This record gives sequence, structure tokens and C-alpha cells, in this order.
Amino acid sequence: MDETAAAPTEPRYWPRRHTLVLLAFAALFICYIDRVNISVAIIPMARDMGWDTATQGAVLSSFFIGYLLTQVLGGRLADRYGGKMVLGAGVVFWSLFTLLTPLAAAAGMIALFAARIGLGVFEGVTLPAIHSLLGRWLPRDERSRAVGVVFSAMPLGTVFALLLTPVIVLRFGWEWAFYAFGAMGFVWWALWQLQVADDPASHPGITPTTGRRRRHETGIPEGCGHVLRTGNHGGRIDFLWWQRSKA
Repeated sequence: MDETAAAPTEPRYWPRRHTLVLLAFAALFICYIDRVNISVAIIPMARDMGWDTATQGAVLSSFFIGYLLTQVLGGRLADRYGGKMVLGAGVVFWSLFTLLTPLAAAAGMIALFAARIGLGVFEGVTLPAIHSLLGRWLPRDERSRAVGVVFSAMPLGTVFALLLTPVIVLRFGWEWAFYAFGAMGFVWWALWQLQVADDPASHPGITPTTGRRRRHETGIPEGCGHVLRTGNHGGRIDFLWWQRSKA
């Protein structure tokens, strides 16, 4: 018998936190596609609707009115109710507003402004919710790499939209730039609901022992995940979470 034979190794598996990182990347990728596609589609839209340059600028900038409103609120909601719900709701509703953009444009400027502001409101919760989830799921020594991977979706989504939107507009009409990209969010949402939980301890596919170990690695005190989501003793526990997460 060969004494140098290698000892059996543990089976390799795909960590569920990596699934979270990839789906967060996909959410941010779709976010920037739905934000940027109108930068190309505005040209045929303006031609069909008879918009002047000032009107085009107002349509493009109206998104940021909504986007500014939910930056801080999104983080608070993610800590109180869980990043899974907040990010999932954000993607669903901004995708809905993307799908409704052609109908809103046909209905008039007020409806279009409302659709663009609504898009901004729900995209505004994206980054705060992602940060909340990464803080709950990832060990300290993985967070920087995970943030780098997720945030690379910003330029990639922008480039993707700028390259593909003209093709869609020329082949199918500008309306389909909103229909096609808006539908992507609902596909993402189905995967999100099946694969992600607010933290390892609440994931049905993770054993309680593994969940407690992951909570220890992330630095979240035992029991605080639930308290942060439900809001019990909000001020005191929020301060404790802030202290622990700074390490």
C-alpha cells in the first residue's frame, strides 16, 4: 500500500455568500442599464414627441429628484426590515417604472416625470441595501473584494446599455429599450427570492452552527440581526451594530 497516497479531501462547494455577491452584482448591473438606456433612447423619443433640448434635459434630470430622496432612507429601511426585502422591492418597482416609461411618455410630460422620479426613488435604495447585506453575510477579510466585484457592475452596466440600446432602438423601436430591460428585473427578482436571505442564520440551506459561525465572522452580535430588522430598542442596538461593524 502506498503510504504517500493523499488523504481524502473534503468536497468542494459553492458558498452561498458568493451567490449573494453575484446577485447583488446583477441587481446593480440592471440598475445602471435602466438608468442609462434613456440617454440613447431620448434621441428618437424627442423626434417622435417633438421635444426641444430643454425638455430633453428636464426628462433626463428628473430621475435624480427621486434618487436623492431615498439614499439615507434606504439604509435605514434595510437595517429595519432586511436588505433582501428592500433590494428586492427596489428592483421590482424600478423595473415596473422602466416598463411603464413608453406609456408614460405617450400620456404626457407629467406622467413621464412621475415615472422617471419613481425610477429614481426605487433605485436609490440599491446601494444602502447592498451594503447592509454584505455586512451581514461576509467575513471582514472578504468585504473589500466583494464590494469591488459588486461595484464593477456600475461601469459594466453603463457600457452594456450604451452599446445594446442603439441596436434595440434600430431593430425594434425605442419603446423596446424599456420593455426588454425592464423585464430583466423580474427575472432577477425570482432568483433573488429563491437564493438569498437577510443573513446566514435565517437562510434555510445553512445549518444553525454554520449560521452562528458566519455571524461571529461578520462581527454581528448574537440576536442583533433580528432586532435591527424589527426595530426593537432601535437607538441602542443601532449604535451597537455601528460599533461592531467599524472593526
